[in-house]
Amino acid sequence: MLAELMPICALPMDDAKLFAEWMKEQRFFTHFDPKVISYPRSAIVRVKNEDETTVMVPVHPVLMIESLGKKPGMGKPEAFQSLKEISDLLEEACLHTGFGEQYFLTGDESFVRAAILNGNWRVALYDQERKTWLMKRRTNVDWQALGEKALPES
Repeated sequence: MLAELMPICALPMDDAKLFAEWMKEQRFFTHFDPKVISYPRSAIVRVKNEDETTVMVPVHPVLMIESLGKKPGMGKPEAFQSLKEISDLLEEACLHTGFGEQYFLTGDESFVRAAILNGNWRVALYDQERKTWLMKRRTNVDWQALGEKALPES
């Protein structure tokens, strides 16, 4: 067996069709999000056993907000506003760097609610044992339209 990483556009057409069939057939198990294919930094890992493709995995980098270090005693409204400012700046950073998604972890349920209401974040996962939420936000960029706009006119 051999695994190889390649840009999505380098995937041979036969394998692209096979990938689409597999994802459609297995969608309830894979939770494949077709939007990731449009992210500029997405790639695909293909595993071949001799000449037969046996596995294909789309991969993409994300922007992970590591930790929110804030002034002790800072009020929640100011902390929420800071998150909004950070989110807006990172949205622009994603536009320039090609990241399709942003994530952060928090153990503060009120922060989760504020992020959902004021920043287009959603709960990706909740770890009940650690009482921690993994928050996710898709970058609000239509990558395909952006790419078409960059092409020279014919």
